[in-house]
Amino acid sequence: MRLSSAIAGVAGVVALVLPAVVLAADSPASKPAASAQTIELFAGMKDGRLDVTIIPNNSEVAHLRVRNLTKAPVNVQLPKAFAAAPVLAQFGPMNGGLNGGGQGQGNGGTPGFLNGAQTPQVIGTGNPNKNNPQGPNQGPFGVMNIPAGRVGDMRLTCVCLQYGHPDPGPNIPYEVVKLETVSKSQELRAVLEEMAAGTLERPVAQLAAWHYANDLSLKQLAGTGYAPTRIKETAGVIERLDKAVALKNAPAVAAEDKPIVSSQSRPSVR
Repeated sequence: MRLSSAIAGVAGVVALVLPAVVLAADSPASKPAASAQTIELFAGMKDGRLDVTIIPNNSEVAHLRVRNLTKAPVNVQLPKAFAAAPVLAQFGPMNGGLNGGGQGQGNGGTPGFLNGAQTPQVIGTGNPNKNNPQGPNQGPFGVMNIPAGRVGDMRLTCVCLQYGHPDPGPNIPYEVVKLETVSKSQELRAVLEEMAAGTLERPVAQLAAWHYANDLSLKQLAGTGYAPTRIKETAGVIERLDKAVALKNAPAVAAEDKPIVSSQSRPSVR
C-alpha cells in the first residue's frame, strides 16, 4: 500500500488480528492441558522457554510460530497487542518509531532507509476474541496450548501502520517486538484491540491506524483512495477514541496541575 506524494516518504507498518491456532505439521494436534504452565509470550522469549518466529505472507496476512522448548506442555499467553519488525541485523536499527524517524534508520542517517533502500514494513497484532474459530491447540482466548517440543502456528490478519515502504513477504526475516517500541499511542493500541475483538471492522481499523500511527488527517486518509466509503465512519471512531483516552488520562493530568499546599500555608481548623 502507498501514500499520496505528500507523505510518500513515511515508513510502512502493519497490525494484525489473531484467529485460530493449529499445531504445525511436525506435531500432532492435542487438547489443551488444564495443568500446563502459563507463559507470557515475551517472558518466554526472554528466558529461552519459547522460540518465536513470525512469517508475513504480505501486508494483510502473517503466521506466528511458537516452539515450546520446555519438557512439558505450556499455555502461551499473547499480549493484547504487539508488533514484528524486519530483523535489525539485516535492515539496521529502528529509530524514531512510526513518525519522524521511521524504522530502520540506515548508514546515511536517512529515516527508514538502509544503504539507500527503504526498509520493509513492520507488523503488529491484537488478541483474538470469542468470534474467532478455535484451533485444536488454542485454549482461552489469546492463549496457545503447545505440547513439549512442539510448534503452535497462528494465522494473523494484518493492517498497515505506516506507508511508503515495501510490503512484508515470506522472504524477509522478521522478529516479534513489543508494540510500545513501535508506537506509544494509546489510541492506536485501542484500535488494534477493538479490531481483534471484532468490534471494529478491518477497513475502518486500517484508516484509524494510519491516522494514529502516521498523523494522517481525514483529508489525507481520503487521499489514499483506500475504503473511501468508510472515511465518515472512521472519523466517528477517531472522535470516540480521542475522547476515551482523554477521559482516561484526565485524573492524572488533574493531579499534576493541582497546586501543592504545604502544612505551613494550610489554614487551621477550629
